[in-house]
Amino acid sequence: MNPSAPSNFSNISGRRGSALSFDALFTHGDYVFDRRAPEAISVEIEPRQNSFVALCRRFHAGDDEMILNTALTPETDYTYDGKILTVKTRYLMTLPVGEYAVLSAVFSRGQSAVFSVYSRPAELQPTYILHDFSALTDEILQKGYKNEYFKSLSLDRTVSREGRASVRLEYDFTLWPKQIFGYFEMYKNEFIRCPRPRAISVWIYGDGSGNVVTMRLYNRYRSCVFPVNDILLDWQGWKKVYFEFSEEIALPVMWNELLRLECGRNASVRAGAIYLDRFEAVCDEAEVLENRMGVPREEPLHAEDALGFDFEGITKGATTTFRLACAGGYRPAAPVLLECLSATDRNGAPLPFQTEPLPFDQDGTLKTDLFTAPSLPEDSAFALRVTDAAGEQSSVLWLVTASKSDLYPRVPCNIIRNITKSPQTSAAFSCSTSIDSPTCLLAYRKSGEPASSEKLVTAETHGAREAVETVNLHGVPVTLDREHWAHAVCVDGLEPGTEYVYRLGSEGSWTKETKFRTFSDKRPYFDAVILADAHNGRSKQFFERYRRVISDGVRRTQEQLLFIELGDMVNTATDLVDYLGTLTASRKYFTAYPFAPTPGNHERDVMRWFKNYASHWNLPDCGIAKYRNLFYSFDLYDYHFTSLCADGVRLEPDALEWIENDLKGTDKKWKVVMMHCSPYGGKGVQSFNRLHIAPILDRYDVDLCLSAHEHIYVRSSMRGGKRVPLGEGVAYLTMGTSGPKAYENAKHDWQDFVYGDKYSERFIGGVQDITTAVAHFSPERIVIDVQMISGRVVDYVVLEK
Repeated sequence: MNPSAPSNFSNISGRRGSALSFDALFTHGDYVFDRRAPEAISVEIEPRQNSFVALCRRFHAGDDEMILNTALTPETDYTYDGKILTVKTRYLMTLPVGEYAVLSAVFSRGQSAVFSVYSRPAELQPTYILHDFSALTDEILQKGYKNEYFKSLSLDRTVSREGRASVRLEYDFTLWPKQIFGYFEMYKNEFIRCPRPRAISVWIYGDGSGNVVTMRLYNRYRSCVFPVNDILLDWQGWKKVYFEFSEEIALPVMWNELLRLECGRNASVRAGAIYLDRFEAVCDEAEVLENRMGVPREEPLHAEDALGFDFEGITKGATTTFRLACAGGYRPAAPVLLECLSATDRNGAPLPFQTEPLPFDQDGTLKTDLFTAPSLPEDSAFALRVTDAAGEQSSVLWLVTASKSDLYPRVPCNIIRNITKSPQTSAAFSCSTSIDSPTCLLAYRKSGEPASSEKLVTAETHGAREAVETVNLHGVPVTLDREHWAHAVCVDGLEPGTEYVYRLGSEGSWTKETKFRTFSDKRPYFDAVILADAHNGRSKQFFERYRRVISDGVRRTQEQLLFIELGDMVNTATDLVDYLGTLTASRKYFTAYPFAPTPGNHERDVMRWFKNYASHWNLPDCGIAKYRNLFYSFDLYDYHFTSLCADGVRLEPDALEWIENDLKGTDKKWKVVMMHCSPYGGKGVQSFNRLHIAPILDRYDVDLCLSAHEHIYVRSSMRGGKRVPLGEGVAYLTMGTSGPKAYENAKHDWQDFVYGDKYSERFIGGVQDITTAVAHFSPERIVIDVQMISGRVVDYVVLEK
């Protein structure tokens, strides 16, 4: 144990916990100053061994010096006695009427204690106009507002209310997957300057489509906030709708999305237009209660299509094989037909291409060379959909005719040694090869034995595709894919604690020999390098930095080693160069030591979901085909590890059931869960994880939950939705960032310690510092040693039992 680590453990059920630092303890609040009856504002802040620095009027805007330059004058503007901070009336009288002042009590370590003060006008209005488009011009609309995934955005004076111009949002999701949304927002977000809004109202000219509309705000920490209700577009004509917001939003709020239209898989209308007029903040609670409407807000559920399909063979001259993939026990009614809805070149120009719907065979397959004919232009794009005799339809998939890619060699690349159910006696590998090399073998032997003792195992192979570019066709982001073969091979019956030599390949196209060692069955100690949010993209600089972060972590380990990757390793879910560059940079390590990845939201693609991500791995089978390489678990000595595909979206019931059964089915002393979005992280918007996954972790006494997503280090200790001393609940650690993006924190009462909220913690001399974390696991103890790559100490967490 680090001798500087504190030893003041708290005990419950045999588990004890300690950590290096704690934030000043403060329950965030919003205050109102009324100059008609002026009173000082007092806030209780427990420093918890941190030194008070200053009270400033700036937050999340600029470096530490800029923030401290806004410091109020002690004794004149405020007092702090080590427990109560009092902002004096004299200072509060200087605040502009009708405006918010956000004040930050800065401490020597950890995040600031932040609260807002609203300087109340003498007269309050029941509503405040936020957007009125009557004076808007087309030029201002195009420069000041933007839309994503809507077909068009324009001013309209024909469909008007009270003679004013309205904003027309046209949508066409016929060439998209079944579940998609478009949103309308400003280029420059603005604070909403009014008392606490109970709701935001907007006039909408509905189209009766049955689609869902909602909106999204930022609270003062720039954490996303949705209304508590969704509105169904079940009317035609003008209607004033109310989006109701929780009373617990940290003020002031600012715009994020003025309106979002969600087109679900059961929507009967996928193309149309709606019109908007006058947004207002409604502060009168009686008006909100009188106009309560809609249905409770739920995150959209991603579920497999009842009738789905996929394909392989998109390279020119190849035969394309289509396969049906039905969910929920659906049995398609024959005939099942493949329809081509659109055919364009890569620039969107129509192709002279026509074909009648093509029938699937009884075994659910269809083979054709229509879409890969040599006469077609390279990157010809086809929007395809499957329909059966009962009228059931699939989502639209885009097939883009590809050329051969020289980015994938015949010699295997993207090689990973994957974690297995039993790392003492087995090893699993995955890799990629060019389409000219469809066969891959694993050749292995004990280190020191002659080459003649080599054993061969044939890998399982399936076709895969990744993008070299994304283009916009009919408003749809369509990837220009290139094909390769993905291989997966596992070998069992290995000897514990033994070094082996292996190579991958076939027919003269072999990799160099690489060594790996199975885990010992005698020494139950191991270490893990923890990686989070690399977002490498296509930057050689970022690839090199990722390698450096890994190398720094390995340098601090002493025992048997594995890698834990908590998601968003890549920046773009389908990008060939992103994956190839990242896995090449890490090849020295990921080919030799077990790799345990968890998917993040940047591994999820709007068109193909997690399919590209899943094609890269060979992880323990979770028993549910659609969740292969997304959910899995493994045991290592006294530890049970569970990895979840929980990137903030709503999970299906069978996924929650799998989590429950997995944790219920282990009798290991320690339980560790890995998931991209923590139920108790920074931004705190993952309400689904908090409401549905956290109770399962409580129920089965999970010790540690490792997460990412926030690009900042956050530590929380929770049980039953309440903060408890470390060791008395699940220790939730959000592990900072291994890449180029570093964000400020969004304060929540569950947070015990945050590192990275201050500019000086994220940057040194204008250069970003990066988190590098190592975990040490033993029968009696977990130690999480978190540092920055500069060597600065972040946290030192110890759990014992």
